[in-house]
Amino acid sequence: MFPLRGILLTILIVFNFSGALKQEQEWRPERLGNVLESTLVRYYIFSLNNPEEVRNGSDPEMVELGPFTYREKRLKKNMLRLDDTTLQYDIDWSMHYLPELTKPGLNEDTEFTSLNAPFITMSEGLAAAGLPKAFNAILVDEILEAGETLIRPEIKFGESLFYGYNVSVYTAILDDITQGQTEERYPELAGGKFAFYKNKNGTITATYKVHSTKETPFGNILTYQGYPTLGFWPKSSHCDDLSDSLDFFTFPKRITKDTVFNIFLPENCRSLQLRYVQEDIFRGIPVYVFKFPLDQFSNNLYNDGTSCYCFNFHNASDPQCLDSGFMDYSGCSKGAPLVGSFPHFLHANPRHFQNIQGLSPNKSLHESEIMIEPITGTPLYAVRRFQLNLHTRPIPAVTYFENMTERIVPLAWFEHILEVPSTTFTTVKQKLEELRLQESSAKDIYEHDENPIEEMDDNTLFASRSGFPSSASSSGVVLDDEEPTRPEESNEIGNATASAASKAAKSNLHSSCYSYFAVVTTALILLFSSESSLNQERIV
Repeated sequence: MFPLRGILLTILIVFNFSGALKQEQEWRPERLGNVLESTLVRYYIFSLNNPEEVRNGSDPEMVELGPFTYREKRLKKNMLRLDDTTLQYDIDWSMHYLPELTKPGLNEDTEFTSLNAPFITMSEGLAAAGLPKAFNAILVDEILEAGETLIRPEIKFGESLFYGYNVSVYTAILDDITQGQTEERYPELAGGKFAFYKNKNGTITATYKVHSTKETPFGNILTYQGYPTLGFWPKSSHCDDLSDSLDFFTFPKRITKDTVFNIFLPENCRSLQLRYVQEDIFRGIPVYVFKFPLDQFSNNLYNDGTSCYCFNFHNASDPQCLDSGFMDYSGCSKGAPLVGSFPHFLHANPRHFQNIQGLSPNKSLHESEIMIEPITGTPLYAVRRFQLNLHTRPIPAVTYFENMTERIVPLAWFEHILEVPSTTFTTVKQKLEELRLQESSAKDIYEHDENPIEEMDDNTLFASRSGFPSSASSSGVVLDDEEPTRPEESNEIGNATASAASKAAKSNLHSSCYSYFAVVTTALILLFSSESSLNQERIV
């Protein structure tokens, strides 16, 4: 009979081998599945209601058109675990038009009138290049002869966003200046057409590398597009650094009222802070409400927190700052004079309402906020709202614009509204109930939980604050690119979820027991098979 200590030794070896194999697999680069993050996006365009008066020097009168509604999908794909603390993934970005949620009477062919942003941007570029004023005049005359003016009428909404409208006169001039490299340097002008999201819909738009642990699978950003900094702001400044930033969809567990998040928003060319504002109850769940604090938009040269966001800050002889409430986008828009703000100039310096008509700021309609369940770190409702504006000013090097009035003119604003799966509410409520009943710490309960994002399935309940009918909602954050189902909240869903959770717990227990006995049984079989083989050798 094989000695007992031999049996125990073999079992120990099998267990050690199993553990070593598991450890090796954890350290090996590993391809993971996709994670789909879904939001509804509503766009509002400002149409110029008095173009002829503006052409003659009057203040612009703006009329808001919208919403034009889309579903935005950010698919985290090609996810690769590089080591035990680093995860890399691409963002596959797409937008899908939702005519049923667009304001009646509006569609992608709806036309509007606006200031001629390409013309103004081209003129700013000529001035920045330091070309002689006489040479600039020749180029501008060529633009005017092609029918371009300060005002651009009859722009179709869909063309301005995705499909592109004709700017061939500008690309022809740029080809002369760049020696035929216009499309390489400015791909958004390819084919002589311009759109804000030209050739981006349905493509890989970014690559992230993030800190990743079991506790926080998608943690602080390590690199964006391969770099730890943005390159838009002064080098070595905190404005340009991404090291403490998260994306808008992922938050750590056990949040406190003192927690401050740095959220990187590529469309804003920077990270923005989210700070605790108040407690609230959302769909029966206690939440912490976080908002963007206004002091980060102060744009004060003497404020260390915001001075590096000032336009031309690096030029010590002529530093310039935008007024409070505005964000400079020129650094990440290839020099285009674009400025960000809250919708309708909410919280902006009041002087900017003096030369723009038609704006009506409203906190409840134009402010951003996010509601997070603090123990699990699960976002249950989130909306962010920002506005894109054109900064006009006199351009002395271009005669046509040398007497232009300085003002910030609204172009469009948008709101991103997070779609939260209905099962997320059920899961969070169940875990909080466990916490109450067991009178245990949150750490004990959530120590082995998966990330809340990965628990969400495609049964979606769209947050009621969005203003959309819940029947029109689709999946929020789900695994893989599955087709979402309509949210039909009922007791059946809750019961089914609870039943599934119970079965999963029993299954895990059975699986653990089975694995243990399987290893022991395998070890014994190997031992006795070896002993039998040895006995046979002796007989022979």
